[in-house]
Amino acid sequence: MLVTNYQQYKGVLFVFGHGEGDPGCVYQKETEAEMIRRLKPHLIKWGKTLAVPVTCYPRNLYYHANDLKEYQDWIVVELHLDAARIPGKGGHVIIHQWFKPDAIDKNLITVIDQHFSLVTRTSKGLSCRKDLKNCNIAAQYGINYRLVELFFLADKQDRMYYLNHLDDIAKTIVQAISGQKDCRCVD
Repeated sequence: MLVTNYQQYKGVLFVFGHGEGDPGCVYQKETEAEMIRRLKPHLIKWGKTLAVPVTCYPRNLYYHANDLKEYQDWIVVELHLDAARIPGKGGHVIIHQWFKPDAIDKNLITVIDQHFSLVTRTSKGLSCRKDLKNCNIAAQYGINYRLVELFFLADKQDRMYYLNHLDDIAKTIVQAISGQKDCRCVD
């Protein structure tokens, strides 16, 4: 686990993709919006346990992207599940093409690889893009932002693993952001 600079920020803002009538990707009866939000209580729990200030954005950030300017002093992690006509395997981290991956990005890539593997279409689990609204607005404001695609919703093996390991996945995500290997409990 690489050492991160998370203590230089007010905390971590977790954004859950889609919602507010936008289901995101859909597979059978499961929607990305509902599935990704299952992590929320676990992320809050591990933020508290690891003494990392965590807050969760309450709405669909795509519809309210200019709200990002209120989080210039925060680390922003937008969580999604991937979709494709032919589902792939694994996940990846997306950052704006203007930037190089920092320790948080690299640690999150390790977490994705640990739990789901990395998609083969990207270089070492990293995608650098300039065509995503939230990513562009975050870059404009200089926000420490990344979009994380954990796995493909249509991949049954990864979906079942996710549902059965929500707490461990959340723990490793918070550890990746904070650079902490070991858990120390706090009140």
